[in-house]
Amino acid sequence: ILLGNRAGADSPPELSRLLTELDARRTTSGSNAYTLDGGVALVRLGAVTSDASKDEYTYACDSLRWVLPTEARVPKVLTFSRHVYCNPFISPGDSLLIPITRGSVVNAARMTYCPRAFVVRNEYAVGLGVPLVSLWRALETSGNRRALRPVLRAADPREN
Repeated sequence: ILLGNRAGADSPPELSRLLTELDARRTTSGSNAYTLDGGVALVRLGAVTSDASKDEYTYACDSLRWVLPTEARVPKVLTFSRHVYCNPFISPGDSLLIPITRGSVVNAARMTYCPRAFVVRNEYAVGLGVPLVSLWRALETSGNRRALRPVLRAADPREN
């Protein structure tokens, strides 16, 4: 039912449309932003401005500290694109973990990813599912390159 065309049971699945939609969501998922050659900074969001004509919103931000250091400058302004399926639940005063490319010297950065994966609540990286002190459990490092660790799944006892 999920893949089939609702017009009738005999209709072929709209697999091409579904794969296109999944691919679009994957490329804007904030989790994918952590696959980079660089570091991760903890920032606090300040004043927000919104531009409905450009379908984006911009936050001033203060750099709090490097969580995974790199040779780069932390931007003072972050602009996020709006996505239909992304409700980030962020506001001024919130903390975010922002992936930053090594060597970046920009004062304003445009983030094409949904910022929900960047949210930090009570020293906990919500999008990565780990406390900040255990960030190494979520990200693996090879030289300066960072990537999300594969999620381990416990064996299902019914699968013997």
